[in-house]
Amino acid sequence: MGELKIWRPVMEGLCEVAATVPVGFGEDSFSGCLLHLGLEELQHCSLLRAVMRKTQLELVKSTWVAKRGNSDPNALPEWTPVLWNLDSVTPNTTGAAHGKCVGVPAHLHTRVIITAIGEVQGEKQYEILAVHTSFHPVTWRVRCGGAGAMACIENGSVQSFAISSAVEFVSVPAILEPPKTRHGLA
Repeated sequence: MGELKIWRPVMEGLCEVAATVPVGFGEDSFSGCLLHLGLEELQHCSLLRAVMRKTQLELVKSTWVAKRGNSDPNALPEWTPVLWNLDSVTPNTTGAAHGKCVGVPAHLHTRVIITAIGEVQGEKQYEILAVHTSFHPVTWRVRCGGAGAMACIENGSVQSFAISSAVEFVSVPAILEPPKTRHGLA
């Protein structure tokens, strides 16, 4: 059933040495890391998008999350599925400009919908109602300056591109049952 994670960059913030850390319940988190890419990598946009998608999916290995604390793994009603918004993924595009990739899934956003269900010793107790995850695609472009693409090719320059992940906890009011009428009490 896994867990939700975010990037934990170290040293210079490079993805190649970044670790991941679990998300704490109720802690909104935003993190990311940097990739150094050159013109060569941005000539293979389909491959780049596939690698980025796979890399980001490592953060959400869960298909289900426990609604409350330590739920019984065999009791399905105690779990809620992780829902993916696949419409947020840009389909592979053709005819991309030299050094430009459109639709790179560089940002992963997870929204956890929670509600208060009571209190224990003065501490609010929450239940997870839903988990929604989506990619936010961006366009990556190598900037070569005034000399054009030849300057990037000749000097093999690389540039930094950011990938990021965010987890947001959204508290909604509890859904109360409607009050019973005299007819419903009988």
